[in-house]
Amino acid sequence: MINSKVGWGVVYSTKGATVVRTADGGKSWFDVSPRGTRIDTPDGVDFINEETAWMTIQPVSQSTHAFKTYLMLYHTNNGGQTWSSMKVLGNNQPPIQETEISIVNPSTIYIDIVPEHGMNSMPGQLTVSDNGGTSWRTVTTPSDVQLGGSLQFVAPSRGWLSTSNSTTGNYQLYQTLDGGTSWHKHPVPVPPQYQGDKASLSLPQFSAANPNLGILEATFQGQGSVIEHRGIYSTSNAGRSWSFVGPLPGQAGFVSFPNTRIGAAIPLSSSKTFPTLYETTDGGESWTSVALPRAPFSTLLKNYVPSQLDFVSKNVGWMVWGSRRGGSATEEIWNTTDGGRTWTKVFS
Repeated sequence: MINSKVGWGVVYSTKGATVVRTADGGKSWFDVSPRGTRIDTPDGVDFINEETAWMTIQPVSQSTHAFKTYLMLYHTNNGGQTWSSMKVLGNNQPPIQETEISIVNPSTIYIDIVPEHGMNSMPGQLTVSDNGGTSWRTVTTPSDVQLGGSLQFVAPSRGWLSTSNSTTGNYQLYQTLDGGTSWHKHPVPVPPQYQGDKASLSLPQFSAANPNLGILEATFQGQGSVIEHRGIYSTSNAGRSWSFVGPLPGQAGFVSFPNTRIGAAIPLSSSKTFPTLYETTDGGESWTSVALPRAPFSTLLKNYVPSQLDFVSKNVGWMVWGSRRGGSATEEIWNTTDGGRTWTKVFS
């Protein structure tokens, strides 16, 4: 969600994918997909604000159902009422696994194009437009930096990359100051209790009031283990160094930080035990449990499990409930306006 009323999403089905938008806090959702793209699957999306969204698609032939040999970029600035489109790459484009779109401003657009690849590699091709998508150029990047991770540019030449080491599987955090031509690795130390675990890192999230302050999330998983532990790191020098703040409550689950100080988390459980919501107001240094109401969640747990958590402020948030494995229940969206103490179903 962008704010308490407006949000975007992508709904996937056997027939393809649909871009949807709500303007009433999730009570109703409308198909705002670009015309003629319903059978195509978006490779990457970037929902900028209430009205503006960008999306890449590698089109599919309606006759052969094979991928076409080019990538398209779609853009709307009126909430999806109309979309403009432009071709990013020409012929002979291989099948794409995903793309990462980073819109710096209306003129500067970065796209990291990740082709289909094996499990132990994360290749990527960085492409940039300096004129709003009219023309594109490929950025020559170092061969030892795998671009198939998560990418975000925060200025025309300054960006962040979280990507996996093909040998160890651990994620590494890089920063570029020259538009992706060179990348500098920033160490993110693994805390003692998770030494030897495989670590995954999110992209940094910086304070709007003070860009020197930031946080990022990490996931730690032991070799051969299905159990995940999650934690929070912080920086006070714009990401040049990172310190481990502490673990998130419980194991795995979902977390949402509307800013670098305020966050909410809900751990997952393989059993049908009642979930607990936790909140922080100090960037993850401490967490306070919020007693979720027994009604309606005790009934929901029989057929559902939380699948997404999204807060836009300390008080306003949404929880998506999906069907348990093997179930056929339709997803439901619940909304809170008091920090999780009470919830109302807004969509099913």
